[in-house]
Amino acid sequence: MPDRLSQLRRQRALVQEQLEWINREIASAEAGGEVSPAPVARSVALQNAAAAPAASPPTTATTAVEEDIIARYRVGSDTLKHDVKKGCAIYFSAALLLLAAVVVILYFSLRSR
Repeated sequence: MPDRLSQLRRQRALVQEQLEWINREIASAEAGGEVSPAPVARSVALQNAAAAPAASPPTTATTAVEEDIIARYRVGSDTLKHDVKKGCAIYFSAALLLLAAVVVILYFSLRSR
């Protein structure tokens, strides 16, 4: 909850800054001055602050547990390559067998006519 509160306060501060800039520009335009373009950096920062919630940095205990889980289930690149090649060979063989079965079925069904 405190993270959400700090995020909301930060967003409110950004909106207040932009409103102050708008008030200054309006006052400048009413006084006959030239209106400058909106500050892009502030509006982009405002959009980013509104779109993305503030993420808390991970603790070291959580990081250690995550690294342990990743290390336990990590697969070597050589094993992965071998599994992919084996899978491709199995799919290719299955496709050839299916094609041969279709040809045999068509041959015997059309031959009897």
